[in-house]
Amino acid sequence: MQSVKITPRVPLLPKSSSWYQIYFAAVVESDPYKALFQMESAQKAMQDRIIELHRTPFSSTGEMEDLKSAMNYLGLLLENMQTQHQSQQWD
Repeated sequence: MQSVKITPRVPLLPKSSSWYQIYFAAVVESDPYKALFQMESAQKAMQDRIIELHRTPFSSTGEMEDLKSAMNYLGLLLENMQTQHQSQQWD
């Protein structure tokens, strides 16, 4: 009997998930300067996806909610980073 090597298939992520990958990278980045750059990239990717969903007749309302939540969370992170930066200036 011949052994067959099975290689797991890595699914291609749908186009809509590309914003999430950028967002996730920004959220977990530990370097504040890199995080800021990645957060700006994530915001742009999410804004582009929101526009795309508005143009699509049968778009996913679940994804739209995810986008809104992610945008809100990024906003909070950016506010927190600004507050920390300002407090460090006074130290």
